[in-house]
Parts: sequence; C-alpha cells; structure tokens
Amino acid sequence: MSTETNQDYDLIDIKEVKATIDISTATIYRMMQKGTFPRQRKIGKRSLWRSDEIKKFKQSLEENQDANC
Repeated sequence: MSTETNQDYDLIDIKEVKATIDISTATIYRMMQKGTFPRQRKIGKRSLWRSDEIKKFKQSLEENQDANC
C-alpha cells in the first residue's frame, strides 16, 4: 500500500517571504504571535514557510487594500 502526496507548494525562507510580501521580519513574527500570519515550519534550525500559504496571505492583503480604496 503506497501513499501519494500532491505537493503544490515549496518551502521558502524568510528572505523569500519578505521579498514576496514586503513586510519586515519583526512584523512577520508579531503577526504570527497574533495568529494573523501563516506559521513557519521548523526544519532543523531553519524556519520555512509554505509558499502557497504566503501567496494566499498576499492575496488577502491585496483584496483588503482594494476594498479600502
């Protein structure tokens, strides 16, 4: 019996996260504490985020900006 996984995302580091959404590291960690930003995955000592979760977060920011205009 084999299990298939369908992975539609990459794991990205903090530099890529910041480049994608233009938010500082401190703001990212503050938002994670509040539960308003996707949580990272710890791989050894590295903190990595799922790219699909970051894309969704960015889309929600853009939708909120459009709604406020």
